[in-house]
Parts: sequence; C-alpha cells; structure tokens
Amino acid sequence: MTLQFLIGNGALDHRQSYIKKAQEWLNQDTENQVFFLVPNYNKFEQEQEILKALKPEDTTSFSTIRAQVFSFYRLAWFYLQKTGQLANQTLSEAGSLMLLQKVLEESKEDLLLYRGEVEKLGFSTKLLGLYQELKVGNLTPEDLVTTLSGVEANADQRLKFAELSLVLSQYEAELIKRELQVVDPLALLTAYLNGENSSSLFGPPDLSKTLFIATDFQTLYAQERCLLTTLAKNGHVLLDLVLDKAYVENPPESLDLFHDTGKIYYQLLQTARENGTKILIDLKAAPSKEDTLQEAVESFWRKTQNGGDGATFALPKESIHLWQALKPTDEVNRVATEIRKLVASGQYRYQDIQILTNDLETYGHLIAPVFNELAIPFYLDQQISMAQHPLVEFLQALFALGEYHYRLSDIMRLLKTELFIPDYFFEEQNDGLQTYRNIVDQTENIALKFNFQGSFWTRKEDWQIIQYDFENTEQEDADELTRQSNRLRRAFAAKIAEFLQRLQKSKTAKEAVEKLYQFLIAIKVDERIKDWREKDIAAGNLELGRNHEQTWSALMALMDDYVEIYGEDPFNLANFSLLFTTGLDSTFYGKVPSAIDQIQLNQLDLARIGQAKITFAIGLNDKNFPTLVSDDSLLTVEDREILNTRLTSEKQLRDLRTESVAKAPFVAYKVFLSACDELFLSYATNHDTEQNLRISPYLQRFVAQGDLKVIALEELTLVSEPENFVSTYRNLVGQLNLLYRLAKDEKVELSSKWRTLENILLSSSYKKLARRAFESRNHINVPVTLPKDVAEKLYGKDLYSSISQMESFYQCSYRYFANYGLRLKERELFGLDALTTGTLFHDALDLFLQAVFAKQKLLVELDEKEAQQLIDTVLQQIFAEPRFMILQSSARMHYLRYRLGKTIKKVIWALHKQSQRTKMTPLATEIIFGQLAGTNGIKGIEASLSTGGKLAVRGKIDRLDTAQSNDHTWLGVIDYKSGTKDFNLTDAYFGLAMQLLTYLDVALVNAAELVGTRDVKAAGAYYMRIHDPVLKAEEASLAEVLKAYKYKGIFAEDSELYPLLDNTLDIKERSTIYPILSNKDGILTKESNSTAFYQAEELELLRQHNRNLMKNAAENIVTGEITLNPYKKNNGEKACNFCPFRSLCGFDVMLTQNDYHEIPNLSKSKILEDIKEENGDA
Repeated sequence: MTLQFLIGNGALDHRQSYIKKAQEWLNQDTENQVFFLVPNYNKFEQEQEILKALKPEDTTSFSTIRAQVFSFYRLAWFYLQKTGQLANQTLSEAGSLMLLQKVLEESKEDLLLYRGEVEKLGFSTKLLGLYQELKVGNLTPEDLVTTLSGVEANADQRLKFAELSLVLSQYEAELIKRELQVVDPLALLTAYLNGENSSSLFGPPDLSKTLFIATDFQTLYAQERCLLTTLAKNGHVLLDLVLDKAYVENPPESLDLFHDTGKIYYQLLQTARENGTKILIDLKAAPSKEDTLQEAVESFWRKTQNGGDGATFALPKESIHLWQALKPTDEVNRVATEIRKLVASGQYRYQDIQILTNDLETYGHLIAPVFNELAIPFYLDQQISMAQHPLVEFLQALFALGEYHYRLSDIMRLLKTELFIPDYFFEEQNDGLQTYRNIVDQTENIALKFNFQGSFWTRKEDWQIIQYDFENTEQEDADELTRQSNRLRRAFAAKIAEFLQRLQKSKTAKEAVEKLYQFLIAIKVDERIKDWREKDIAAGNLELGRNHEQTWSALMALMDDYVEIYGEDPFNLANFSLLFTTGLDSTFYGKVPSAIDQIQLNQLDLARIGQAKITFAIGLNDKNFPTLVSDDSLLTVEDREILNTRLTSEKQLRDLRTESVAKAPFVAYKVFLSACDELFLSYATNHDTEQNLRISPYLQRFVAQGDLKVIALEELTLVSEPENFVSTYRNLVGQLNLLYRLAKDEKVELSSKWRTLENILLSSSYKKLARRAFESRNHINVPVTLPKDVAEKLYGKDLYSSISQMESFYQCSYRYFANYGLRLKERELFGLDALTTGTLFHDALDLFLQAVFAKQKLLVELDEKEAQQLIDTVLQQIFAEPRFMILQSSARMHYLRYRLGKTIKKVIWALHKQSQRTKMTPLATEIIFGQLAGTNGIKGIEASLSTGGKLAVRGKIDRLDTAQSNDHTWLGVIDYKSGTKDFNLTDAYFGLAMQLLTYLDVALVNAAELVGTRDVKAAGAYYMRIHDPVLKAEEASLAEVLKAYKYKGIFAEDSELYPLLDNTLDIKERSTIYPILSNKDGILTKESNSTAFYQAEELELLRQHNRNLMKNAAENIVTGEITLNPYKKNNGEKACNFCPFRSLCGFDVMLTQNDYHEIPNLSKSKILEDIKEENGDA
C-alpha cells in the first residue's frame, strides 16, 4: 500500500491540508474511511478540532462513523477488542509495583548487585519504569543480556544487565501465570495486522480502504514506528510532520531545528523502502490565508537558529510582549489582569487563552488563589497525588499503630481523619461531628500531659486523670473530662485495636484483605466518604467530589490486585502494611475539565502550534527555558549507547537527556507558534532563595535580533496607572488598601483616578466588604479598655490575686489580661516542668521541717543519724503522692527522681550545717496568707479600691526564721528558688520583683500571731537556692559548699543583727551564709560595697511603695485598663522573650504605636529618693 508525508514549517496550515486529503479520500468511495492518529495527551482537544474541521459548513450535523480520531493505544483496542488477544484482567500501576515487589523478594537470594535495593520501594518504581520503557522500545528483558554478547563490557555492567534481565523476566512470567497482559497492545496490533498470532476466528482486517492520518507527533517510540510501518504496508498512511524539508538520503544533524521530526521522516522512509511500500510524493502544507503572527515568528526563529547570519528581523511589536517581573507573584497578577482585560474587550473568551510554564510546581500554587480572587475560571493540567486524602492518612496511621505500638501521634492522626467516629456521637448529639472534634482535642491535651500512649489506649482499665494546679496548689475537677476521654478510648480499643489484633492472626493474604474490607465497612468509612462526595457536589466542588470517589475506588482496586497477586500466600503483616500505605500514595487522580470556557494551564513542552489565540508563557528564566531533563533511570547514558549501537531500527531505547538538548529549540518553536493573535513571554528575576535570575537565552534572541524590548513590570505604587492593575472589584479592595498605606507613609494624597475607583467600588455590590476592609486603614495595634461590666465578669468586683500575678501585670498588662482575665493556657506537655519541680522541693523541705518541729527540737539539735532518717521518710512520703507519679513513668523519670532526691538531701544537709552557724532558727514553713486553695491563712495584704471593691493578695511564705537578741525579736522570711536569684531594687521599684517585700510585709503585720509579740524587727527577706552544686575537687571544702547556699536578698542594716546571723566568724573571715564579715578588729559588719542592706526606715519605704504598686495594679485591672507595655531592660531582657501570648497580642516594635516599657538602671539612692517624693516625705 502507500506512505505519504505532509511537510511544511509551523506557520503553514497543516490542518487545512490533511483535512482536504481526508475529504478527498472519503469522497472517492463510500466504503473508504479515515482514522486520525494523535498523541494521547491531547486527544480530546484534537478530536474536537478535527471533527469540527471535517464537518461541512452548511450542515448542522455530521456522521463520524467513517472518520474517527484515535490515540495509538485506543486504535489497538479498536482492532483487538474482539480478537481475545487483549487480557481481560489488568493491573493498576500500584498493582504492578506490588507484583514486582513480590518478584524482588523471591529473587533476593539470586541478586548480588541489587540485593540491598530490594526493600526500597523507590527501586521497584524505577524497575517498573525500565520495564515499561523496554516495552515501548520494542525490547524484551532478554535483549538486555543477548545484546551484550560479543561486546566489550566490564564485569559490573554485565552483572547489572543480567540481574535486571532476571528480575524483569520473572516479572513477565508472573504476569503470564496470572493471565495478565504481557505483550504491549501496540506490539500485539502490529503482529495481528501482519497476520501473525491472529485469532482463529478473526483474521487481520482489510485496510485497503482505510487512510491513517498521523499528526502532531514530534517523536515516536520504536513500537509506534513499527505500527505506522505496518499500517502503511497494509493500508494507506499520511504522516503530517512540522518539517522544513524532506530527509531522503541522510538523517538531520543533531543541531537542526527540525531534528526530531526529520529523524522520523528519514527512519520511516527507509523502512518503507525496505518493505517495498509505495511512497507517494510529499504533500506541502497549505499557506495561511493571511499574514499572521505565526508567520513572522516562524521565519524569525528558523532563520536565527544556530546564530543565523546576525541579521535583525522586524517582528510585530504590537503582538509580542516581553515582560520582566520582580517575583512570580507580580508576574501572575499581571497575567491575570491582562486576561481580564482581553475577555472584557469582547474579542476573546477564556477558552481562547492558554498559559504555558515549565514550572508548574511554583506557578500552579500561585495561579489558583490569584485567579480565584479575580473570578477567572481555569483548568490546571497537573497530576495530583492521593497522598493527602483522609483515607490514605487513615490507612497509614492505622498500620503505624501496630508497627510503633500506638504512638500518640499516630492515634491522633487516625482520629483526626474523621473516618472513625463512634456512633454514639450522632445518636446523642445534634451536632455530633463538632462534639467529636472537641472531645478529640481535649483527649489529645490529656494524652499529651499524662503521656497516654501505647497500652494506655488498649487496656481495659480506664484512665485516672488527676488535674493539679501547681500554681494555686489545688486539685481541679476533671470528672467529665475523664468520662468523655475514656469513652472515646474504649471505642477506639473496641474497634481499632481489636481489628489490628484480628488482622495479625490472618493465615493468608486473601483473609487479611477480607478483614480489612469488613473493618472499613463496619466503622462506616464507605458511608463517610460517600457523604463527603455528596456534600462537595452539592456545594459545587465537583472535582473534590470526584476525588473522594476515585480514592475509594483506587483502594478497592488495590485490594483486588493484592488478592490477585498474593491470594493464598502466607500472610505477611509488614509487607501488607507497606503495600497498602504506599500503594495509594503513588496513585494520581484522573482529571476532567469541569467547564468548556476556561483558561488552560499546561506544561510548556506539550504546547501545540496554533493551540490558542492568546498564549502567556511564564517563568521563562535561564534555568527553566530551556530545561535539561534529568534521567534517574537504572540505565546510564553509557548503558543506552551500548544497547542502541547493537539493536536494529525496530528496537531502540531513548536517551532523554540527549534528546532534550536536541529538541529544546523545537519545543520553544512550538511555544512561540502556539498563539495566533498575541504572544506574552515573561519571567521573574527573584524566587525564594533564587535571586537575580536572568532572562532565557531564547527570549534574549528576540531582544538581540528581533528588535523587541523587555518591559519591566512595576509593583503597585502611588504612581501606577489603574488599567495595569485593576481587574475586579474584589481585587480592587486590596489594592486600594495598599495604596492608602503607601500614601500615609509618604504623607501624600492618592491620585484622582484611584479615588474615583474607590467611589465606584463603594457603590457596587462589594461595598460591604470594602467598607469592612477599609476599616483596617485606621487600625492601630493598641488594646482598648474593657467595658466596666465585662471587666467585672472577668475579675469580679473584688480582686483576689497572688503576688506573682501582680508581677505579671507589671511585666505586661496585656499578658495579665490574657493569662488571668481570659484564662488562656498553653497546651501542657508530659514532662517535669518548673512548677512541678518547685512544688516538690517546697513540699519536701516543709515536710522535713515539720517533722523536726514535731520532735520539739531545733534543727541544730538534730544529729546526723536523726537528720538522715527524717530525710528518707520525707522522700518516701513525697514521691508516693499522686501529684508526682510522673517520676515513676519511665527510666528517665526514675533518674530524675534520683537527682531530685539527691538535691533535696543536699539542701537539707546545708540547712543543718547553717543551723550550726547562725542563731536564725526556722519557726514555721509554708505559711499561707489570704485565701489559698480553699484554705484561710493569716491575714494577707488588703486595700480598698476606688471602684468600691477591695484587693486581697494571697500567697505562701516558704519559711519564717526568727532569732532573739537581748532587746528584740528578729524576723526573717526565706523564699526558695531553684535558679539563681537575687533581689534587684530597680525591679522591685517598677513592680517586677514584689515577692520578698510582700512576704516580709505580711510577716511583720502578722508578727503577733506568728511569734507571739508585735515588738519585732525585720531581719530581712532572702532567697535560698535549691540545687545540688557542682564544684571542682579543690573547691569541695565545707565552706565552699555552704557558699553555694548563701542567702541573697534584702538585709536589715543593724549591727545588733549581725552576730545573730553568723556567730562563728573569726577575725577577717567572711560568712558562708550571709553577706557579712568580721573585720580586723573582730567586729561584724556588712560586706564592703554591698547594696543589699537597708535601714529600718528604708525598709518601711519599700514596703509602702510595694503596697502602692499592688493597689495601682488592682485599680487598673478592675477598671478594665489594658496596655500593651512589655518591659525591656538595658541588658536586653524583655517580657516578650518567653511570653506565650505573642501571637495573640501582635506586639511589633516596628509599629509606631507599639513600644517597650523601658526599665532604666537606677541607683539605690535615686530609687529611695523617688519613693520619698512619692510619699511626700522629701
């Protein structure tokens, strides 16, 4: 029969020519038929265009029985469907990987080079890709070995080919055993048409009256070339190629613009000659009916290929636009605005416009939000994986539960898919889903706090939840929380954990799949997915609705494949889990355009000549255009060269990297000719970490030899023209807001054009949205004062507060509001936090001293043995308390318990040693003042407020020490701290350190009740550090160890007191307990340069100032005053450093209305002088 070529450059009208040929053929004989062959990726578009062109102009209907459009594989199905040569059973991509993985596992011992790759799923994927590549290249696995015979190849290369051949041959054997398709349909069709392996019932068809017109192919695989050769041999073939000339005797050069299509011409022509096929004279594509953009661009690109002669061409500047944007976002915004203008002109519809890019990963994410905001319908031709679907997440979490023994992260991952919701949520609640979400969140909080994972979720015993507020030292009510969480946990154990136990007992692979399916049905996963689908479709989200359906169908297909492959094989849980967690991960959704009139966003290398009236090609920088294709195949370039030099023309492997270099100019050629009316070419100079990107060399050719200029796209500024930016009312809202901010910063007026647009906007249907958005122009990040009734609801008329809460107010009053007004809390995580540790230390020391008091002894009177017995008893008692059960939860916690116990022992040792050197003796511990945790203590600090209410400050004094001199009773308070802490007078003055002064004040006010007399003098208020000091060996003397526990804080400056503080000092000796020393005369005095000592009247001033601070804070709190005023010290310390509410307050020092409350460094004398002035005593 015949072979004929239709050739011509891209500017010629190829379709007109082959449509004319088709019509002539159909008119010759009523039995004649025409089959068009087109690439599979654009078959739908091509079919519409071809059949539309075939339809006579004066008819409204057209029969397509004698003229049909096929892809190669659809043609194979057309001819082979009735012959029985196509397998009834097929494997999905995931199923093929599953079978190949099975073959690898069985062949593992026969492999040497690839044995270590067997367990890696990525290796299976590459192996399947190689198998598919061999098929389209017309090769068999055996060809990998036979081709190397007689060729010099190293041992590693021979071993590599032998092992690949072995695995792929066994894979084919498994396909045959299961009656699955082994021979590629194109190879089957070729053999069938040649009369080979034909069915006994069906002989090869008569193709003498069939004309096959193949069009739009740039490259052909070996199988496709063989099929075209067979069609020409038995029928009539017209091959349409974009090609400037015929290649009859020699193939094209590698740098030829039409290298790929010229190669097709040459190869098919030689094969036709060898087969004796009649070769008709080439047809020349018809010229365009008018001078077009395509004609100018085609001539320019072809003549400047490989440098040309350096001549300059006059290109139509009004039709070709080169844009440079600062970043991809600007590029996409400008494209969207231009599209809106084009459509608004009435000359174009959305379907007339396309966008091309080589970087769908970047631009795909940007286009969706921008186009949605501008109400531009679009279709993104990009594969989307099922990996993020809740069903895939559910399966991955489900199998991870068994593998990692119920990690909390896996449990929550499963529950939050919302595919397992116990029935009682819907039976007992009107809004069961929202209730379920709330309970899951609360349960997660509990599980994180108490480390409930592993067997905690599967055992019969319910969780016992003890909520303890360590700050207020009281137990919280958690009964309802406990009930709800345990109910969810029991449902989880009854359904999820029980299924995993049953699954492990499966004998065969088939039994395991049955159990999985029954489990999913039992917990109503299918119903849940169906419900999602219906809701999405009802909401107009057709694509999301289809995705739910496709994911469930894909899982069912995967189950079928698994049973087909593994069937009655012994069940392997690890293999089962791997295949079902990764099988859907690598499956993609099938996509169908949801509308006809929409923008098409396509991969740049799939561009077709004349594909649209308008083309926007974006992201054309020097890295993306041209693109060098990376080949991560199992075969290297050298491997392919060895094979291809030994193979016949019917068998070839493609070298994608080499091909990509050769075809890059032709890809650009198709992109530039894809537009009929206007061509927009753009790139961005910056993107994420990539800076100073340059223009593509292909676009640079338009500048250098096309006399075109690159237009820099400006960002929206005050001098911008609206027509370059405005496209919709919705979009205008944000643009006006930005411009008003710029105008405010530059202190200028907005131009009249933009103000006119604002007036139009405020008269449109978007006026409500616009007004609400425009309110942000005057927004300042300053909290407002709470209404009186709201403040009273939050805090009450009377304010009951702790001293630490007062300090929090002065650190930042907004922080106080968030913490104690709104009662916001960070999520508590399992672990030993500072509050728990501090409570443990305080309680242990309290128990110890209470035990000493119970013996009616002084601390100094205890001997070493008695002290040790008391310590052991205290530790045993304290560690047994439910509050501290966390210390028994793990090996690490056991170690921490040991370290904490060691620290407590060391501190008590230090107390004992100190008691031997001082007259200051512990009188009481953990003295509650005010009302704390339901207990009324001694009188706290109280003050009347201007609102009519009162302030009541509560708290707890860690320890009260007393000493008796000849004339006075001395009283000192001690506050335990686990970290380094010293009294800072500046902090106290500004309200940041109020504890010591408050405790001392309370002790003095309640002296009669505490020590039996009002005639007391203040010895001071001190910090004692609770720690186990680490000292060098040479420093480990008794004195050095005691120094680590030396008191710091506020000390009374009184010579009568010093001998009571330390009565063991020799001449010129410093105390290891207090900051005093014995001078050369043996007189006790304070350490030189110490600012920690205060005279009695100074202490009184500080006490009064401290009370004033409390009252001032209370007045502000109860009246609803909120200020965003975090403190900042000169050393860089800030309230914001560890504040959990930063994301809530939005404090930003860059805003003029936000600033720190600066804490200056003030001298002791300056502070005391200022306090005197405040009190009117100056």
